[in-house]
Amino acid sequence: MWFFTLLLLAEFREPWPPLWFMESSARVLLGTWLFAFGACVGSFLNVVVYRLPRRMSLAHPGSQCPECGHAIRGRDNLPVLSWLLLGGKCRDCRSPISPRYYYVELIVGLTFLLVAIFEAFLPQQTWLGTAVVRRPLSWHEALPFWTTYATHVALLTTLIGAALIDRDGWRAPRGLFLPVIALALVVGAVWPETRRIVAIPDFAGPAWQVGLIEGAIGLATGAVCGALFGLAWLGGSRGKGWPRSAPIMLYAAVGIVLGWPRVILLAPLASVLFASLVMVVRLARAQGVVPLAAVVAPLAGWIAIEWAGALMPIVLRLSGDPATGCAISALAIAAAAILAGTLAPVDYHAIQVAEPLPASVPKSAAEATPSNLSTAEPPSP
Repeated sequence: MWFFTLLLLAEFREPWPPLWFMESSARVLLGTWLFAFGACVGSFLNVVVYRLPRRMSLAHPGSQCPECGHAIRGRDNLPVLSWLLLGGKCRDCRSPISPRYYYVELIVGLTFLLVAIFEAFLPQQTWLGTAVVRRPLSWHEALPFWTTYATHVALLTTLIGAALIDRDGWRAPRGLFLPVIALALVVGAVWPETRRIVAIPDFAGPAWQVGLIEGAIGLATGAVCGALFGLAWLGGSRGKGWPRSAPIMLYAAVGIVLGWPRVILLAPLASVLFASLVMVVRLARAQGVVPLAAVVAPLAGWIAIEWAGALMPIVLRLSGDPATGCAISALAIAAAAILAGTLAPVDYHAIQVAEPLPASVPKSAAEATPSNLSTAEPPSP
C-alpha cells in the first residue's frame, strides 16, 4: 500500500529543477551566446571597416598597435571585455585606443540579441486570410527561422559597417554588400517562407524557383530605388558627384533580404528622413556627415522583425496596387534626394578609394587618414 502511494506521489511530483527554470536558463544561455557571437562579429567588423576601403587584406597581417608595432595578444582580443580590462589603452605602449571599437562590438552584440528576442518571443501579426502574406515562422521551426534571423542580422551588420565607412570619409565598397546579398539569395531559394510578403501571388512553381524569383525582384527593386536616389542626387547637386553612401548596393541589399514591397516602403521613408537630417545639419551649421546607412539600419530592423505591425496594412496595399505604390515611392525618393543633394556639402559626395596602406602605419600617416576617431587599428576576432 505504502509502496504504491509513494510511487503515485513520485509520478505527480514536479521534477527538480523545475521545467520553467530549465527553460528560462536555456533562454538566458542562448541569449548570452548570441550576444557573445555578435560581439565577435562586431570585432571583425572593426577590421573590415578599417581595411576594406584601403584595399588591405582582411586576414594578413594580424592586428597590431600602429604606435609601437606590437601584435595584439590573444588575451587582449576578447570583444567588449578586453577594451574595458585594458582601460582603453595598448598594453605595451599605453597609447589610447578609440572607444568606438568597444561601442561597435557592444552595438552589434546587442543587435544579435535584440533581433532574436523580437523575432522569437514577442507577438507577431499573423494577417491570416490575405493571399500575399505568409504566416510568421515560429522559432521552433529551427532551420527556416534561424536562417531568416541570420539574413536579418547580416543585413543590419552590413548597414552598420557601411555607416562607419561613410562616417570615416570613404566610399562604401561594393564588396561590403555582396556577402549578405549572396546569403539572402541562397536562403530565399531554399526556404521561400523566409520572406513574409509574396512577390507574385499567382505564380506556381517549385519552391526554389519561387525563392529565386522573389529574391531577384527584391534585388532589382532595391537597385532601381538606389539608382533613382543617386540620379536625383546628381540633379540636385548639379553634377558635384555621386553620393558616397553607395545607394544602389545599399537598397539592393535591403530589397533582396526584405522583399520588394518592403523596400518600396523603406526607401522613401529613409530618403525623406535622410534629407531632413541633412537639412537640420545644414541649418545648424554643424560639422560631420549623416550616413545614409545609419538612417536605413533602424528602419530595416524595425520592418524586418514584423513586430511593427502598424506598417503591414501599408505594405499590403502596395502589394495589391503595385503601380500606384511604386509611383508614390519613386516621387518621394526623387524629391528627398534632390533636396539632400542641394543642401549637402561636398563631404557627402563620392571620393576615390585610396591605395593600400602598409602593414605598419606611422603615427603621422595614421593621423592623416580620413578617420579622425582613432589612430589604432581594432583587434581582429
